[in-house]
Order: sequence, then structure tokens, then C-alpha cells
Amino acid sequence: MGGGFFVVILAATLGLAAILLVPGRTDHAWFLLRDGNPEAALVAAEAARAEAPLDERSAWVLALIQTHMGLTDAAETTLQERLETSGGSQAAIHDLARHHLSMARPEQAIALFLALPPHNLTEEEQRYVAGWLRAGRDTETELRFLAALWNEESLDLAAGQRYAALLAANGDLEASLRVYRTLDDNGELIDPVARQQFQALLNQISSTE
Repeated sequence: MGGGFFVVILAATLGLAAILLVPGRTDHAWFLLRDGNPEAALVAAEAARAEAPLDERSAWVLALIQTHMGLTDAAETTLQERLETSGGSQAAIHDLARHHLSMARPEQAIALFLALPPHNLTEEEQRYVAGWLRAGRDTETELRFLAALWNEESLDLAAGQRYAALLAANGDLEASLRVYRTLDDNGELIDPVARQQFQALLNQISSTE
């Protein structure tokens, strides 16, 4: 009986090892791409995608391989399908946005970036979105975007000063003053123009009290 139990345990252990050590189709596709065989990688990735159409990682790897091979339209279709089948996962939104960005389609990228919590964006992406909104003079959306970053304590000095200036321009003087005071208390408000704006705001509020 003891020998039979040992055989069962051994079989289970070997079965688990096989699952862990033998790469799945998606991993196999990734390894093929890494090893410089993109054509075989594409075939393996397409098989993995067909086998698990709801698996986000298989879609991501397939799109990566398609992009690597210059099949950008196919990659976009894969990423769009991934977005739909995932129910709008944040990772799927982010990857499709970055694809649009790489294809020089900033409007589509910005729309997707704005659908994400700002902290999910890299610092570079945050600056890109804020800069694009400022250049397009979409101050309402820019103000909302900067407010979300401010609440998450993710604004750098320049963006903090821009946020304070937008608040003042929008008539929210008290909120603008709070932002300026926070920057000033942190010892960051060293920009002479920002300090002048801060002082003017203080004088304006003092004269109305």
C-alpha cells in the first residue's frame, strides 16, 4: 500500500512539473521571437490566440509579433479585439493607446489615455497628454486631468504651477491659492513668474475680503 501511495505522489509531482516546465503556446511563440524566428513565432502565436481567444496575454504577444513583422493593421485588429473581449481592461486600453501613438495617431491615443486613471500612465505619457491638451486649448479637459494628478500627488513643479494658473483663470481663486501655497510651503515655488502670479493672487483675494 505504501508503494502504491508513493507511485501516486510521484505521478502527481511529475505531472505538475510537466505543466510548469513545458512552455505553453504563447510562451513558445515568445521564445521563437526572442530567438530570431518571427515567422514561426507568428504561427505559434496565432495558434495560441485561436486556442484561448479570451486570454489577454496571448493577444498581447500576437500583437507584439505582428508589429515586429510590420503587420501594423493586423496588430491593431488584435489589440482592438483584445479590448473588446477583455471588457475594457486597463491594460488593453493602455496597449491600444500606445499602438495608436506609435502609428502617429495622437487623437485616438489621447482619447484612450484619458479613459485611464492618470496614475496608470507613465510620467512621459502624463506629460504628453497634458501637453497635447494645452496645445489644443482644451482647458476644461486639461484642468480635470491636472486635478486628478494633483490629487494623486503626481504633478511636477511646472505642471503644478500650470494647474494653479488654470484654476485662477477659471475663477477658482481659493483653490488656486491652495495649490500655490502648497508649492510655496514645499520650497518649490522658485519660478519668478509663478511667484509673481502667487503674489498677485494673494493681493487680489486680500482686497476682496
